[in-house]
Amino acid sequence: IIWKVAANLGSYKNVIWLFRSPKATYCNIDCLKTLPSSELYVAFSEIVKHLLISHENIEEILEKLHKYFFLLEEGVKDQNINLWKDMLEESVIIKSWFVLLDPYDMNGIHKGLSLGHTFANVIETLMPWFRHWEAVLLWLLMSLHLSIQIYWNQDLSIIHDWLIQNFNTNYKHLIISRKNIQETLMRDKIS
Repeated sequence: IIWKVAANLGSYKNVIWLFRSPKATYCNIDCLKTLPSSELYVAFSEIVKHLLISHENIEEILEKLHKYFFLLEEGVKDQNINLWKDMLEESVIIKSWFVLLDPYDMNGIHKGLSLGHTFANVIETLMPWFRHWEAVLLWLLMSLHLSIQIYWNQDLSIIHDWLIQNFNTNYKHLIISRKNIQETLMRDKIS
Protein backbone atom coordinates (compact mmCIF):
# COMPACT_ATOMS: atom_id res chain seq x y z
CA ILE A 1 0.00 0.00 0.00
CA ILE A 2 2.55 2.50 1.14
CA TRP A 3 4.96 3.69 -1.50
CA LYS A 4 7.82 4.34 0.87
CA VAL A 5 10.11 1.60 2.11
CA ALA A 6 12.78 2.40 4.69
CA ALA A 7 15.67 0.51 6.24
CA ASN A 8 17.98 1.07 9.17
CA LEU A 9 21.72 1.58 8.89
CA GLY A 10 23.57 0.75 12.08
CA SER A 11 21.99 2.74 14.92
CA TYR A 12 20.26 5.11 12.48
CA LYS A 13 16.61 4.28 11.89
CA ASN A 14 14.87 4.63 8.52
CA VAL A 15 17.72 6.50 6.83
CA ILE A 16 17.78 4.47 3.61
CA TRP A 17 14.50 4.82 1.80
CA LEU A 18 12.87 4.47 -1.57
CA PHE A 19 9.54 5.49 -3.07
CA ARG A 20 8.16 2.69 -5.16
CA SER A 21 4.57 2.06 -6.09
CA PRO A 22 3.52 -1.59 -5.76
CA LYS A 23 1.86 -3.14 -8.80
CA ALA A 24 -0.66 -4.82 -6.51
CA THR A 25 -1.41 -5.50 -2.88
CA TYR A 26 -2.89 -8.86 -1.98
CA CYS A 27 -4.36 -9.71 1.40
CA ASN A 28 -5.15 -13.33 2.19
CA ILE A 29 -7.29 -13.12 5.30
CA ASP A 30 -7.12 -16.90 5.80
CA CYS A 31 -3.41 -16.53 6.59
CA LEU A 32 -4.42 -14.78 9.80
CA LYS A 33 -5.64 -18.13 11.11
CA THR A 34 -2.03 -19.35 11.17
CA LEU A 35 -0.81 -16.52 13.42
CA PRO A 36 -0.54 -16.78 17.19
CA SER A 37 -2.92 -14.38 18.92
CA SER A 38 0.02 -12.25 20.08
CA GLU A 39 0.74 -11.36 16.43
CA LEU A 40 -2.81 -10.14 15.88
CA TYR A 41 -2.06 -7.28 18.28
CA VAL A 42 0.45 -5.97 15.73
CA ALA A 43 -2.36 -5.37 13.25
CA PHE A 44 -4.64 -4.05 15.95
CA SER A 45 -2.25 -1.27 17.02
CA GLU A 46 -2.22 -0.06 13.40
CA ILE A 47 -6.01 -0.28 13.21
CA VAL A 48 -6.31 1.84 16.38
CA LYS A 49 -3.99 4.42 14.81
CA HIS A 50 -6.00 4.43 11.57
CA LEU A 51 -9.25 4.99 13.49
CA LEU A 52 -7.70 7.89 15.42
CA ILE A 53 -6.35 9.68 12.34
CA SER A 54 -9.46 9.24 10.20
CA HIS A 55 -12.51 9.59 12.47
CA GLU A 56 -13.63 12.65 14.40
CA ASN A 57 -16.67 11.10 16.07
CA ILE A 58 -15.57 9.65 19.43
CA GLU A 59 -18.64 7.42 19.73
CA GLU A 60 -17.90 5.91 16.31
CA ILE A 61 -14.27 5.26 17.27
CA LEU A 62 -15.30 3.62 20.56
CA GLU A 63 -17.96 1.51 18.84
CA LYS A 64 -15.39 0.23 16.35
CA LEU A 65 -12.77 -0.33 19.06
CA HIS A 66 -15.25 -2.44 21.06
CA LYS A 67 -16.24 -4.45 17.99
CA TYR A 68 -12.66 -4.94 16.80
CA PHE A 69 -11.30 -5.71 20.26
CA PHE A 70 -13.93 -8.43 20.61
CA LEU A 71 -12.62 -9.94 17.36
CA LEU A 72 -9.07 -9.71 18.66
CA GLU A 73 -10.00 -11.54 21.85
CA GLU A 74 -12.00 -14.15 19.91
CA GLY A 75 -9.22 -14.81 17.40
CA VAL A 76 -9.59 -15.59 13.72
CA LYS A 77 -12.15 -18.30 13.07
CA ASP A 78 -14.17 -19.42 10.08
CA GLN A 79 -17.35 -17.96 11.58
CA ASN A 80 -15.87 -14.46 12.00
CA ILE A 81 -13.51 -14.25 9.01
CA ASN A 82 -15.79 -11.79 7.20
CA LEU A 83 -15.69 -9.41 10.18
CA TRP A 84 -11.88 -9.59 10.12
CA LYS A 85 -12.00 -8.90 6.40
CA ASP A 86 -14.20 -5.84 6.96
CA MET A 87 -11.95 -4.52 9.73
CA LEU A 88 -8.76 -4.91 7.71
CA GLU A 89 -10.37 -3.57 4.54
CA GLU A 90 -11.37 -0.38 6.36
CA SER A 91 -7.81 -0.01 7.65
CA VAL A 92 -6.34 -0.55 4.16
CA ILE A 93 -8.71 2.05 2.70
CA ILE A 94 -7.70 4.60 5.36
CA LYS A 95 -4.00 3.97 4.78
CA SER A 96 -4.45 4.12 1.00
CA TRP A 97 -6.30 7.43 1.28
CA PHE A 98 -3.38 9.03 3.15
CA VAL A 99 -0.85 7.61 0.69
CA LEU A 100 -2.79 8.70 -2.40
CA LEU A 101 -3.23 12.25 -1.07
CA ASP A 102 0.51 12.60 -0.47
CA PRO A 103 2.30 9.73 -2.26
CA TYR A 104 5.81 11.17 -1.92
CA ASP A 105 5.40 12.45 1.64
CA MET A 106 5.86 16.07 0.50
CA ASN A 107 2.78 17.82 1.94
CA GLY A 108 2.66 16.52 5.50
CA ILE A 109 -0.58 14.57 4.94
CA HIS A 110 1.26 11.28 4.81
CA LYS A 111 2.75 12.00 8.24
CA GLY A 112 -0.54 10.99 9.86
CA LEU A 113 0.47 7.41 9.09
CA SER A 114 3.55 7.95 11.27
CA LEU A 115 1.47 8.77 14.35
CA GLY A 116 3.12 6.92 17.18
CA HIS A 117 5.99 5.59 15.09
CA THR A 118 8.65 8.24 15.59
CA PHE A 119 8.57 7.95 19.36
CA ALA A 120 7.93 4.21 19.10
CA ASN A 121 11.33 4.09 17.41
CA VAL A 122 12.75 5.88 20.46
CA ILE A 123 11.11 3.39 22.83
CA GLU A 124 12.33 0.42 20.76
CA THR A 125 15.87 1.78 20.56
CA LEU A 126 16.21 2.63 24.24
CA MET A 127 14.16 -0.32 25.52
CA PRO A 128 14.61 -3.14 23.00
CA TRP A 129 12.40 -5.55 24.95
CA PHE A 130 9.36 -3.67 23.61
CA ARG A 131 7.92 -5.04 20.41
CA HIS A 132 7.06 -2.50 17.71
CA TRP A 133 3.28 -2.72 18.16
CA GLU A 134 3.67 -2.28 21.93
CA ALA A 135 5.87 0.78 21.41
CA VAL A 136 3.39 2.27 18.90
CA LEU A 137 0.48 1.67 21.28
CA LEU A 138 2.43 3.16 24.19
CA TRP A 139 3.20 6.27 22.21
CA LEU A 140 -0.40 6.55 21.03
CA LEU A 141 -1.41 6.48 24.69
CA MET A 142 1.17 9.13 25.59
CA SER A 143 0.05 11.28 22.62
CA LEU A 144 -3.57 11.02 23.74
CA HIS A 145 -2.54 11.94 27.29
CA LEU A 146 -0.65 15.01 26.06
CA SER A 147 -3.58 16.07 23.85
CA ILE A 148 -5.93 15.77 26.81
CA GLN A 149 -3.61 17.89 28.96
CA ILE A 150 -2.99 20.55 26.30
CA TYR A 151 -6.45 20.79 24.72
CA TRP A 152 -8.61 19.68 27.67
CA ASN A 153 -10.32 17.24 25.32
CA GLN A 154 -12.24 14.90 27.58
CA ASP A 155 -13.52 12.89 24.61
CA LEU A 156 -9.95 11.77 24.02
CA SER A 157 -9.66 10.71 27.65
CA ILE A 158 -12.44 8.17 27.05
CA ILE A 159 -10.40 6.53 24.27
CA HIS A 160 -7.18 6.81 26.31
CA ASP A 161 -8.77 5.10 29.32
CA TRP A 162 -10.41 2.44 27.15
CA LEU A 163 -7.06 1.51 25.59
CA ILE A 164 -5.32 1.32 28.97
CA GLN A 165 -8.09 -0.82 30.42
CA ASN A 166 -8.35 -3.23 27.50
CA PHE A 167 -4.66 -3.60 26.79
CA ASN A 168 -3.60 -3.53 30.43
CA THR A 169 -0.93 -1.04 29.36
CA ASN A 170 0.34 1.89 31.31
CA TYR A 171 3.11 4.18 30.14
CA LYS A 172 3.55 6.15 33.34
CA HIS A 173 6.27 3.79 34.61
CA LEU A 174 8.52 4.57 31.63
CA ILE A 175 11.49 6.71 32.51
CA ILE A 176 13.47 8.04 29.56
CA SER A 177 15.83 10.96 29.85
CA ARG A 178 15.29 13.97 27.61
CA LYS A 179 18.91 13.66 26.41
CA ASN A 180 18.39 10.03 25.33
CA ILE A 181 15.19 10.95 23.52
CA GLN A 182 16.88 13.81 21.66
CA GLU A 183 19.91 11.70 20.70
CA THR A 184 17.70 8.89 19.46
CA LEU A 185 15.45 11.24 17.48
CA MET A 186 18.49 12.69 15.76
CA ARG A 187 19.21 9.20 14.38
CA ASP A 188 15.67 8.77 13.05
CA LYS A 189 15.05 10.20 9.58
CA ILE A 190 11.43 10.99 10.47
CA SER A 191 12.47 13.57 13.08
